[in-house]
Amino acid sequence: MVSGGPQCALDADVSGVKVGRVASSGGPGADVKDMAAGAYVAAFRLNGATGGHDKVQLLVEDDNGTADGAVAAMQSMVDQGAIGVVYASTGEQVLAGVAKAADLGMPVVLPYADDPKVVDQGATSSLTGPTIPQVANEMAEHLSDAKLDKVALI
Repeated sequence: MVSGGPQCALDADVSGVKVGRVASSGGPGADVKDMAAGAYVAAFRLNGATGGHDKVQLLVEDDNGTADGAVAAMQSMVDQGAIGVVYASTGEQVLAGVAKAADLGMPVVLPYADDPKVVDQGATSSLTGPTIPQVANEMAEHLSDAKLDKVALI
């Protein structure tokens, strides 16, 4: 077993699983594209720490930071046979992408999105972190409990 690798996935007798990753090379969401490189590490581990893609193949698309690009990326994922997509971006184009994914029945996980409107676009999308209102409410509660009059956020 590879240290930190998911043992069950490495030992599973599967082949030809295609997982998509959509990122933005420019425009909104481009600031998180480098963080999305972890998808390559995950695919490497799921393939038994080899350079091949006999178990899991990572499909990569770029939404170019546009709604049209997001829709085209999701369609391409379906056309290529992806079973799900990690949408590693933020911005308004993500709304169009997840709406298209919902129309196509494609599951989407959004590790960097924090806008609750994203998951309202379709039942096939999930955020992996808190939304902006959740963070704001939590901060307000803690500040109230601490009885602080002034706070600086850096």
